[in-house]
Amino acid sequence: MPKQTTWGCVMSVRDRARTLTIALACMALLAWGSVDPPAAFSAQAETSTATSAVATSVVLTAQTTDFEPSVLYNGGDFTSVEVTVKNNGPDNVSVNPLSFTITASDGAKHSTELGEDANQIDTLTLAAGEHVTGAITAEGKFKPARVTFSPKYNVTVVADVSK
Repeated sequence: MPKQTTWGCVMSVRDRARTLTIALACMALLAWGSVDPPAAFSAQAETSTATSAVATSVVLTAQTTDFEPSVLYNGGDFTSVEVTVKNNGPDNVSVNPLSFTITASDGAKHSTELGEDANQIDTLTLAAGEHVTGAITAEGKFKPARVTFSPKYNVTVVADVSK
């Protein structure tokens, strides 16, 4: 017969074992997560330095270009910007059309769309010294002012759009 708990519920041996296992796992995670604060701050500083090194090794240029509909184009207004990403650092840089945003001259941010422009930038990885050029496209007609490229979490590279 299962034992009745102090709050009136009946718990089987399996339920008690499961509860004990969860409690022990939580205690282990809490003990494992306790880190000496100076070590945590130095790790954060190293990450910040690495992040800024990646950002400075990526060169981004952007210029206006005409929107050229692809075979997937289904109608509507779109604005395209031709971008060039160059990897001047030793580490690989991932390029993906969805890693870009376009900021309009009025300050509105526009997410990029896939498959609308025939000259869309490729999804690829750039090794040291390599570069790629292609179009990024956002929905709507607007005047592009700035492009933001985020190849990694917490890394952004910004370029003004030239004529």
